[in-house]
Amino acid sequence: MPTQVRPNAEMAQVPASLEQAQVLARANNPDIIAARLGEAIAKASARVIEAENRPRATLQANAGAAYDQGFEGNRGGNVGVTARLSVPLYTGGIATSRVSEALGNANAARLSAVDIERQVVERVSNAWRQAQVARQAVASTTEQVNAARIAYEGAELEQSVGLRTTLDVLIQQQELLEAELARAGADRDLQVATTGLVAATGLLLPASFATS
Repeated sequence: MPTQVRPNAEMAQVPASLEQAQVLARANNPDIIAARLGEAIAKASARVIEAENRPRATLQANAGAAYDQGFEGNRGGNVGVTARLSVPLYTGGIATSRVSEALGNANAARLSAVDIERQVVERVSNAWRQAQVARQAVASTTEQVNAARIAYEGAELEQSVGLRTTLDVLIQQQELLEAELARAGADRDLQVATTGLVAATGLLLPASFATS
C-alpha cells in the first residue's frame, strides 16, 4: 500500500492572526529572501564598479637602520614615505556607462524586491481569508451533523414505538450521511487553506507533514 503524505496543521505553526502571518512572511518567505539577496548583490556590484572608477591614493612608509662595525657607536638610519595617486584613464564614457548600468540594475532589484514583498503579503492575506471561510464552514457543517444525528436517532426511537416507518429512518440516515460528507469536505478545505497560509509565510517544512 503506498505511503500517504498529509499536512499536519499542529506542526505547521499556523499563524494566530493576519498581522502575525504577514510578519512571518516578510521574515521567512523564500521569494522575499531571494529578492532581498538579489538587491544586496546588485547594490554591492554597483559600489564596486563606482570604486573602480574613482582616483585612488596609497601611502607607503619604510624605515631602515645600518651599523658600521669599523667605528664603535656609529649607526645610521633612513625613513622613506611614498605616496601614489592612481587616476583611471579616459575611456570615452565606458566607465560612466558601466556605473549608470550598475546603478540602474541596483534600483531595478530594489523595485523588484518591493513588488515581490507586496505580492507575497497579498497572497498571505488571501490565504488568511480562505482559511477563515473554511473554519466557518467547518463550524457550520459540524452543527448540521449534530442536528442530523439528533433527527436520525429520534426517527429510530419513534420507529421503535410505531410512529415512524422504515423509510422515514432511511431518509434521516441519508441526511446524516450527507451532513457528515459535507463536514469532511469542509475539514479538507480547511486543511488545504491552512497549508496554503503556512506555505505563504515560508514556514512549511518537511516536519509539517505526517505519513501513513
